[in-house]
Amino acid sequence: MSAIKRSSEGYKGIDKFISYVFCRSVLAIFKYLPVKWAFQFGELLGLVSFYCLKSRREVVEKNLNRVRKWLEKNAIEQSVFCEPNSIIAKKVFKRNFGNVLAALALSKRSKETIKQHIDVDVRSFELATEVIGRKKGAIVLFPHMGPWELMSIFTHLFCEEEDTNSFDFGAVYRPLNNFYMDRWIRSQRSAHGLKLFSKDDGFLKIVRFLKEPSVLLVSHDQRMREGRQLPFFGEMASTSNLFYSLYKMSKVPILSFSLIKVSDAKGLKWKFKFYELATSSDQNVDELTFLRHSNTLLERVILDSPLDYFFFQDRH
Repeated sequence: MSAIKRSSEGYKGIDKFISYVFCRSVLAIFKYLPVKWAFQFGELLGLVSFYCLKSRREVVEKNLNRVRKWLEKNAIEQSVFCEPNSIIAKKVFKRNFGNVLAALALSKRSKETIKQHIDVDVRSFELATEVIGRKKGAIVLFPHMGPWELMSIFTHLFCEEEDTNSFDFGAVYRPLNNFYMDRWIRSQRSAHGLKLFSKDDGFLKIVRFLKEPSVLLVSHDQRMREGRQLPFFGEMASTSNLFYSLYKMSKVPILSFSLIKVSDAKGLKWKFKFYELATSSDQNVDELTFLRHSNTLLERVILDSPLDYFFFQDRH
């Protein structure tokens, strides 16, 4: 059987290869830095980017303003929004760049080292292991939040649990517009046993994976041109229906989580907190209602720590 032709293969050439070599060279430096140093350098880079990337800064401030108006309308207090949007945006730049570089520094560390920097909300983790332990598998919606590139270590969170250590773990990802970088990123993400799927693999292959049963990570907030327009922080936003389609075909429960930086005297840590969106018995919920509920949950996830959320894309 011939190998699957990847969509990224249409993005080859000397310019793409030079970009790939440059990125690999830069990223290699951070992979061997102490995690704390990588995070601090990321904060500095984020600060510089805040002043240099005017158009991206405008997107972040516009998104923050939507959240602020929504909070005021619903009489919800969030301490982060006691400051002006420009100040919050600067902190979002610093935190997100710090999270990204810290994730790079952690990605090649041992399982034991990675887990030293990861904490979990105990009660919600018990919920997650109970859901996955029902032997039906699960879809886990990951937000672009915190060091979300560490999703490849998701297996380490659950592999020691008796009811979950026999599951395969996978993730749906978007191919990059650079063949060489895409091939390398896929190898990095799969290094910890995570099976990767993209549009190149086809919808039915992903459904078959879920029915094994398995645990599949799917983006909770992917911006899609063909997405459904539904309320998100008070305004209509492009909302992916991929996880709803997978849910209907596989009949597995759905979880989501927040991933936020927490203070720790011994060093940097990020905490997972899990939420359940749907059980395997909620099959009669129509698509629009389901997606509205998913956006409501995503709002809740973001408000766990707005500074850790990736406000750099405009879904509206």
